[in-house]
Amino acid sequence: MGTAAAGVAGVAGLALTAHAQPKKDAMPMKKEGGVWERCAAACSACVMACGKCREHCTQMAGSGKGGHDMMAMMAAMAADCGDCCASVMVLSSRMSMMAAPMAEGCAKCCDDCAAECDKMEGEVMKACAKACRDCAAACRQGSKKAG
Repeated sequence: MGTAAAGVAGVAGLALTAHAQPKKDAMPMKKEGGVWERCAAACSACVMACGKCREHCTQMAGSGKGGHDMMAMMAAMAADCGDCCASVMVLSSRMSMMAAPMAEGCAKCCDDCAAECDKMEGEVMKACAKACRDCAAACRQGSKKAG
């Protein structure tokens, strides 16, 4: 990239950054810090549990145990749920104004993942279901407090 192009990209980046900054009086989440800290912690635990679930299901699908299609679907669901939780973990840890709407969606992802994990046997699946339920509850609490 040439010097001129780099300069334009730098200016564009600064402009985007400046516009992305919330106004100082638009920070309603600061007063609810404890709720978002609990949300971030629950999301972090769920990311870990979903990662273990994804790995377990991937191994099971590869070995032919438990029904390949079902295990592959569960691996994908756990990966997606973990990614949702990771996003909300980051947003809630910095008490972003976007944490509440994202937390609502994350709670739904966690509900769905927990429901599917509950249908399966094994400690990994049960641990994932519990982490998902805990995360969904924390996300809902955060989104209610912000709303």
